[in-house]
Amino acid sequence: MDNEALAYLAHRLEAIAKGPFCDAAVLVRKVMASTSPALQKPDAEHARYHTVWEIISQALDHEEYDLANEQAVYALWCEMAGRVLNHRLHRGWLRGSETSPTEFPSIDDFM
Repeated sequence: MDNEALAYLAHRLEAIAKGPFCDAAVLVRKVMASTSPALQKPDAEHARYHTVWEIISQALDHEEYDLANEQAVYALWCEMAGRVLNHRLHRGWLRGSETSPTEFPSIDDFM
C-alpha cells in the first residue's frame, strides 16, 4: 500500500480520536516514515493490517470509542478484516470444508 493510502487510513483512525485508534494511527504513521524495504513485502502488509484489526477489535470489545463514531469504527474493522482475510485466502491459509457451499445466493434471491 502506498503512503497516500496509508495516510488516509491514519487520518480515519485519528478521526475516531480515542486511545486505541490513536495508537493504531501512530503505528500506521511509523510504517509510512520507515525506509525499511521489508515493509514493502506482502507479509509485512498482512502483519500491519492484522495488528490494526486486532487493536480495533479490542476497542470494540471494551467499547473504547464514542458512539457517535460507531459506524466509522465498524467500517474500519470490516476493512481491516477484509484485507487480512483476503491476504490469507490468496496465500492458501484459509480453505473451505467439504460441506462448504460452492454457490451463493444473490441478494435478489431474498427479495
